Amino acid sequence: MSRRKAEQVGARIYGIVRGYGDASQEPLEFATTPSLAVPVALRRSGLSIEQIELFEINEAFSVVALANAQVCFGRHSRFAGLPSRLTNGLDACV
Repeated sequence: MSRRKAEQVGARIYGIVRGYGDASQEPLEFATTPSLAVPVALRRSGLSIEQIELFEINEAFSVVALANAQVCFGRHSRFAGLPSRLTNGLDACV
């Protein structure tokens, strides 16, 4: 929904989509596919990973968000220990 339409109907704006990414790989590797899409979305948006407040990974299995947090952020990055705050924090996609 556009900002204009949201304001017209009195809907609350929860976020703004600045970019998106898509990726694919072999079916057995499905759980980490979003980690391939994150760099695409960042590149399209012109933002760095440090500028993102929240990642919503739209997947049916909650383990996918957790696995991708490790792949994207790594165990030794400044985001280590924070994935639960940075990924699917709104529980909208699990």
